[in-house]
Amino acid sequence: MLTSPVLMPQTSIEQLDSTKPPQSLKVGQEMESLFVSVLLKEMRQAGGEGGLFPGDHSDTLGGMFDMFLGQHIAESGGIGLAASLQNVLK
Repeated sequence: MLTSPVLMPQTSIEQLDSTKPPQSLKVGQEMESLFVSVLLKEMRQAGGEGGLFPGDHSDTLGGMFDMFLGQHIAESGGIGLAASLQNVLK
C-alpha cells in the first residue's frame, strides 16, 4: 500500500503548541514596534516644519530614530499591543 507523505502528519499538536507562544510574541512585538514607530513619526511631523535642524537630513535621521525608538519601546514592554496580539493568536 502506497501512502503519500503529504497526508502523513509530521508533528503532533503538543509540538505545535510548544512553539507557538515565542513566535506569536515575536510577531506581536514586531507589529507593536511598527505601530509605535508610525505613531512617533506622525507626532514628530505634526510638530511643524521648523524643528531643531530643519531639512531633508533631519527628516531622514528623525525617521531612523523613530524606528529605533519604536523597536526599543516594543522590546521593553511597550504599550501592551504585543501582549494583546499574543492572547489573540493563542
